[in-house]
Amino acid sequence: MKHRRTLLIIGIMLMVGSAMLFSSPSAETIRQSIQEMDLSTESIDTVIETFDKLSKQVSVELESAQEDLGKARRSGDLEAYRNAYGRIVTLSSYAMTKAETEMLLARILLEEEPLRAEHAAWLYRTSSYYRPSLSMDYTIEGPLYRYSYTQQIRKAPGESVTLPEAESIRVSPARFGVLVGWGLTHEDVEYEPGESITMPYTDQTLYAIWRNQVRFFDVLTQTEAIHEDVKDGQVIQVPAVIPPDDGYRFAGWYDTTTGKSIEGDAVTVKGNGGSYAGHWKKLTVEAVNTIYYGLDRLPVRTQVSVGFSLFNEGTVGLGPLTAHLSSDSPYVTMLTDTVHVRDIPAGKHRTNNANVAGDQQQEISGESNTFKLVFDSATPSGSVIPFTIVVQDRNGESWSFDFSFTVK
Repeated sequence: MKHRRTLLIIGIMLMVGSAMLFSSPSAETIRQSIQEMDLSTESIDTVIETFDKLSKQVSVELESAQEDLGKARRSGDLEAYRNAYGRIVTLSSYAMTKAETEMLLARILLEEEPLRAEHAAWLYRTSSYYRPSLSMDYTIEGPLYRYSYTQQIRKAPGESVTLPEAESIRVSPARFGVLVGWGLTHEDVEYEPGESITMPYTDQTLYAIWRNQVRFFDVLTQTEAIHEDVKDGQVIQVPAVIPPDDGYRFAGWYDTTTGKSIEGDAVTVKGNGGSYAGHWKKLTVEAVNTIYYGLDRLPVRTQVSVGFSLFNEGTVGLGPLTAHLSSDSPYVTMLTDTVHVRDIPAGKHRTNNANVAGDQQQEISGESNTFKLVFDSATPSGSVIPFTIVVQDRNGESWSFDFSFTVK
């Protein structure tokens, strides 16, 4: 009997010891331990570990309190509802304070990389008070005008930020000049327009730097011509560009602010300058097919409808378009050799009879607005018949595509 009693006591002691060993301290206890810390001297690793423990424990207790809140609401127990709600409010007060955030940030900024980046990222995740901002200040002023605009970017420190490019800013170069870069001061260019930089650890402001300038740039051919310190009324010759392949047609230089194209081979400076982008036309006949029959089993003595799909690979819209189908084969009689196609915006696809242009290649279907032809009964079986489609825009630019059908 005495032996059993001893075993029972030992068992109880082991159960209590295990419970004490594996139980987690409450969120309140952990928060109290943080308040007792000297955050200016305590090991950063210890601080991070303790705040992470607090965050996990708060999540556990918050989930329990929310469950109790739901039960109380369903049962109509007002006292239990108030108790659960009070726990939620108390738990929300355990978050890192503004003073704690600023003290830890001051320590983190004194660290060397990569620890500084690692700890700053942790602080961003942990504290709602650490939200560094990057302000883009576009302010410019002269004797009779002032333009002021600030764009603010908020991201986690260390993330990539792409600075605005000159062509993305809708202000008049004639009045303000051209954006040549971004600076930590109002005079010195620190970063190029469109450059990607790393989000800073603290609030920073970059100032737009403007110059009296005329700039021509073309992304396709990597052409850039810059004329510095221009004056009102000065005549500037536009640069020549060479198409990268036979499919491209140069559409001209366009004012990035107004969207209007330059007429002729020179531009007259108005005010403080201008910014011009090169634009190109390129049209591809990306697919041709018959309606119902496919490409290689076409019947003779039957009217066959032919549709096609176009892709505008250029940077300007095209249209309206006229497409013409021809063949040198004596076995082909054309019933409809010309169809008209609606406008196709830059980067869009459209079939010969589609109501709208799309972002993806569209299925060729339907007999409306198609080429129509008949193969002669004398066409030898297995004959490969060559065809050419020529598509022309309103300005007379044209693109051709050769293909063939096989008669069964």
